[in-house]
Amino acid sequence: MISTLLMICAAMAPAIMLAYIITRRDEGEPEPRKWLIISAASGIVAALLAVAAVMLTLPDFEVETFGGAIVDAFCRAAIPEECFKLLMLYLVAKCCESFNEVFDGIIYAVCVGMGFAGFENILYLMNAGDGWLYTGIMRALVSVPGHYFFGIIMGAFFSISWFDIRNRTLNAFLALVLPVMAHGIFDTLLMAAPVAEYGAPLIALAFLLFFRQLRRYAASLVDRRLALDRTVGKFNRRVSQEV
Repeated sequence: MISTLLMICAAMAPAIMLAYIITRRDEGEPEPRKWLIISAASGIVAALLAVAAVMLTLPDFEVETFGGAIVDAFCRAAIPEECFKLLMLYLVAKCCESFNEVFDGIIYAVCVGMGFAGFENILYLMNAGDGWLYTGIMRALVSVPGHYFFGIIMGAFFSISWFDIRNRTLNAFLALVLPVMAHGIFDTLLMAAPVAEYGAPLIALAFLLFFRQLRRYAASLVDRRLALDRTVGKFNRRVSQEV
């Protein structure tokens, strides 16, 4: 019983930490804790829907080649997972009255992603047997940050599509396609390294470089959306003073 609780805590801890970090970056109106929890719970729903969709529509197969890694990464992970996460984000934004700033898209998307990642972590650690601690450490360093970055990308473009009706279609498209591409490439490199005989070191290096660039891109999106909220806030204050 104690070991199971430790396993669940180890699975959830990195997701909770990253969700906390992104909420602390919010410079505007703090988001209601209730909606942060609802967003995380909706991420668990997204995980269940993604698992069900894959099990019902796609056959299970072993990844033995680089091409197989691409198919598995996109068809069994990136596409269904990001689609259902975006659906949950849309439902949260539609129902949450506090979704009123550009940076809110990133906060709620990350919370959805962390709910997804935490639940996924529990499943992986429960299936890891005696090696659950090693699995938990590796996923805390790699997989959970991946979902964190995908959530930032999704939320950054979703929020623009939500508030800017002029470019709504383009930004809504980017809110899905960019996370799917990032997730697909991320998983492809992870899956391909074990099956590549002589190219494994190069694939591992490519993954490290991609991880670094993904982290930098996500950080730049956070800074740009915060700057946009500052600009909008200054404009609104100026208008209210003139009125």
